[in-house]
Amino acid sequence: MATAPLLVRAGTLPGRLVVILQDGAVLGICRRAVEDPFTGRVLGFAFEDDEWYEGPKFVPQRAIAGYGENALLLDDRSQLLQLHQAAEIRLILKQRETLLEKHVMTEGGRYLGEIFDYDFDRDGTTVHYYLHRYLAGEPGCALVPAERTRRVGKSLVLVAEGQLIPTEVQPGVRAPWEAVRAPRIPPTLKTLEQLRPPRPAAEITTPEPAAADSLTERFQQRQYAYLIGRRCERDIRGDDGTLVISQGQFIDEQVLALAQATGKFMELAISSRSTGVNTAQPAESSRVA
Repeated sequence: MATAPLLVRAGTLPGRLVVILQDGAVLGICRRAVEDPFTGRVLGFAFEDDEWYEGPKFVPQRAIAGYGENALLLDDRSQLLQLHQAAEIRLILKQRETLLEKHVMTEGGRYLGEIFDYDFDRDGTTVHYYLHRYLAGEPGCALVPAERTRRVGKSLVLVAEGQLIPTEVQPGVRAPWEAVRAPRIPPTLKTLEQLRPPRPAAEITTPEPAAADSLTERFQQRQYAYLIGRRCERDIRGDDGTLVISQGQFIDEQVLALAQATGKFMELAISSRSTGVNTAQPAESSRVA
């Protein structure tokens, strides 16, 4: 039986050494994977060397000989580039084009979450998106197979309907290096109701109103903690055309309350962008254990 393909998680690569196998030289430190979200491929990796004042250098994905526990491995220096030699890469970095922080929604309009990481195969093809579910009002994180992608926009990825795959990977946590095997995707031919085992009527209970209210409040607190400190990327208008939230406005509790009152909360969430001040991770007290 063939084994599942090895995958590399992009979020584990920053901080790894860049090493030349030909002479054992350490070139520098990997800073980030550079992907083209519209084609779903990792183009290469930006890294810094001792001449950091010249800006990051770039190594194409095709030049990588292997992904080690502590280093990205290259056969030789022949394919290394200065950023001024890679106009496409420089433009992607300048425009902050990345899968990270894009929101994911099904073609049917069901909001799934926001991408905080992704993994890719040896060819650089994106295989899974890692989503957190805070804004969807649910705890935990999930995987979505990238093959379900239908459209990629500036801030939104549209995917085909299908099941979410639970994952223990969490946003904002510096995980050790890992090469993960592709998880088994559950069957999607049956509906969720058909897959769910029947439960005796006697076991079905209705939660007390207080408990339901408490759970709702916890989700709302987590959503608010995630959004506060971000910036709205475009004007948001009410159903009557009046301006509710202006482009560039910082999101605080007053803005969130206004968005809730006008029914524009999800639109605000999808239009938000990290400013570098917010850690994109809810406060510890607001997480669901």
